[in-house]
Amino acid sequence: MAARTRTYAIFDDRGQKHRVSSGARLLLPRVDGTPGSAIRFEKVLLYAPAGDKPVRVGAPTVAGARVTAEVVDQ
Repeated sequence: MAARTRTYAIFDDRGQKHRVSSGARLLLPRVDGTPGSAIRFEKVLLYAPAGDKPVRVGAPTVAGARVTAEVVDQ
C-alpha cells in the first residue's frame, strides 16, 4: 500500500461530516465568527497523517484532535 501524501481529517459539524486537509477551503452553513477569526471543530472522527503513520479512528472521537479553520466570509 502506498503512503498517504497528505494529512487529512474527518470531523462532525452539527451532524454533517466533512473531510479536510491542510489548506483546503470548505463551504459550511453559517458559523459563529467574523471574517479573519479562527474557529475550532473538536469532534474529529478520523485523523490520517501523511506517510505510513497509522490512521487514528475515534470512538466516537479522536482524543486530543481538533480541526482549526479561518472564517473567510459570512
